[in-house]
Amino acid sequence: MREEHQDFVKPRAIDRAVVAAQLGRDLIGSIARIPRRCSYGQPQVVSTYPVIWHNGGLGRVVKPKPFPTVYWLTCPHVREAISVLESEGMIGEAAELIERDEDFRKAHECANTRYAAQRMALIGEDDLEFLEKEAPKMLRVLRDTGIGGVARFAGVKCLHMHVADYMAGNNNPVGDMAVSTLRQAGVWLECDGGRCVPARVAAINAGSNSTKVLVADVVSRPNWLAGSDGSVCSKIMKAYGDSGAVGIPRVFGVCMDARITGLGHGLGETGRLSEAGRAATVEAISDFMGLSRSLGADRVWVTATAAARAAEDSEALIRQVKEACEVRLEVVSPEFEAELSFLGVVAGAGSAAAVGSVAPSVAIDPRSLLIVDSGGMSTEFTRLDSCTGEVRSISLPLGAVSLTDEFLCSDPPSRGEIEQMRGHIRFCLEGAREFVHGLPMDGEDGGILSTIVVVGGSAVTLASIGLELETLDPDMVHGYALHREELEEAFLGLYSLACAERMQVKGMIQPERARVMPAGAAIILEVMDLAGAAEVVVSAAGILDGMAACIGLGRCGSKL
Repeated sequence: MREEHQDFVKPRAIDRAVVAAQLGRDLIGSIARIPRRCSYGQPQVVSTYPVIWHNGGLGRVVKPKPFPTVYWLTCPHVREAISVLESEGMIGEAAELIERDEDFRKAHECANTRYAAQRMALIGEDDLEFLEKEAPKMLRVLRDTGIGGVARFAGVKCLHMHVADYMAGNNNPVGDMAVSTLRQAGVWLECDGGRCVPARVAAINAGSNSTKVLVADVVSRPNWLAGSDGSVCSKIMKAYGDSGAVGIPRVFGVCMDARITGLGHGLGETGRLSEAGRAATVEAISDFMGLSRSLGADRVWVTATAAARAAEDSEALIRQVKEACEVRLEVVSPEFEAELSFLGVVAGAGSAAAVGSVAPSVAIDPRSLLIVDSGGMSTEFTRLDSCTGEVRSISLPLGAVSLTDEFLCSDPPSRGEIEQMRGHIRFCLEGAREFVHGLPMDGEDGGILSTIVVVGGSAVTLASIGLELETLDPDMVHGYALHREELEEAFLGLYSLACAERMQVKGMIQPERARVMPAGAAIILEVMDLAGAAEVVVSAAGILDGMAACIGLGRCGSKL
C-alpha cells in the first residue's frame, strides 16, 4: 500500500482549481492551508476559513455566513469510499460505540472541543470583532458547535468531516475508525493513476515574427465564470463545440519560451515565406517539442497564424514541420485565432496562465472584455456579443512586421514614414470602429464596464519597457496598465532611435523584436484613440493559453 503523506505547505493558485474539479463545482470560501496531499501532490483535505463574506458589490461585505466545516475532504476517491461506509451504517456503529465505550466517548468529545477551538483560532481579529458586534448568534455557533455543526459533542453527524479531521493529522476516533476499516479492506486513500492530476500539455504557435511555446497544466473547472444559470460559460464554450457542461478550463503555466524566427519578413513583397524564416521556425518547433517532452507534456498542438495564412507556399512549411518534427502544423483562421486569444485571456484570468500571477484588473467578467491581439501580420478584435453571448471577432491586415516592411524603410524611421504609417493604421482601423464602439464603455445605464486587454509580443514588450525589466517576468507584465501618455512617450522614444540603439533599451527583452516595435506601439496607440481609452491592460495570457485550454478539453492536439 502506498504511504499517504502530510503536507502543510500553503495552497498554490492551481490547488483551488484542482479542488473545484474534484468537487465538481466552484469552491466557496477561502482555503487557509492544505494539511494533506496524496502521493501525486494533489489536495486530499483542505482547511477552510470559518467565515464566508458575501459581497453585495458595493465594496463592503454585507453579510457573513459560517463555513460548514474546518476540514474538507476533497479527494473524490476517498469521498466515494467513505460514502460506501456511511451507506453500510458506520455512523450508527460509531454512535453505538460512543454510548457504550467511555474511553471512545471521551476521545470523541475531546475531538469536538479541539475542533471548535481550531475553528476559532483561524478567525482573524478584525472578523472576530465584527462578529462580536454585528453577528453574536453566528459567533456562538462557530464557538460552541463541533464537527459537522453538532451542538452536543457526543453526537455524530457526518462521517466525511470526521475522516477529513483525522486525515488532517488530528486525533479523531470516528475518523480513525473509518480509515482503519478502509485500510483493512485494502483501499488506497487516494486515486489509482492520478485522476486528479492536471493535464500537462504543450502549445506551440508559429507567428509572423516569433515562434512561442507554453507548457502548462490544465484543470477543467465546472461552471467557472458562469452566471447563476451557467449562461456565460455555455455561450463561450459554444465556439469550441461544447455545451458548457465541462466549463472553461484554467491554465497554469509551467514554462514559456519564445524565439524570433521572422516567418513573415518580406512576405508583403514576395507573397512567399522566406527560406530563412521557414528554417528558423522549423528549428524552433523541433526544439520546443523536445522541451515539452522533457517537462512531461503528453499532448501538443502546433499552429501557425497570419503569415502562413497569407503565404502562397504555406504547404511547404507544413511539409517541413511534418518531416522534421513528426507533428502536424495547423494553420488557423483569423476568426479562430481571435477566439483562442479570447479563451486564453479568460482561461488564464485567475490562474497565472503565463507563469505569473493574475492581476485583479484582468480577472473580470468576460462579458466586459474587448481583446486586441496585435501580431506580426494582423490584428484581431474579439468580444462577447452583448445580446447573444457568442464570441465574435474581426481581423484587420495590420501587423508590426508587415507595417515595418511597407513603411519604415529608414533607420531610424523618418517623421514622414511614421506619419504615413499611422495614417494607414487609422484608415484600416475604421473597419473596426463599429465593432469597438458596440461595447458599453462607461458602465452607464446598467452597462458592463469594459476593459480593453491587449495581447501579443508588442504589448508584452511595451509593458516590460515600462517596468524596465531585464528578463521576461510574466508575473509583473500580466495586468500591467499602459496609459495613453506613457505609451505615446515610449513610441516617440522607440522610433527616434536606430534599431541597434533600440536593442539596448531597458525592457527590450527580445532584442530581435526592436526592429518592429515602433509599428507595434503605433497599432496599440491608434486602437486606444479609436476606442477613446485612457489605458489598456496587458495580458501575458493569449493564444497559447487558449490553445492549452482546448488541448486540455480534448478538442485539439496529438500525443507527444
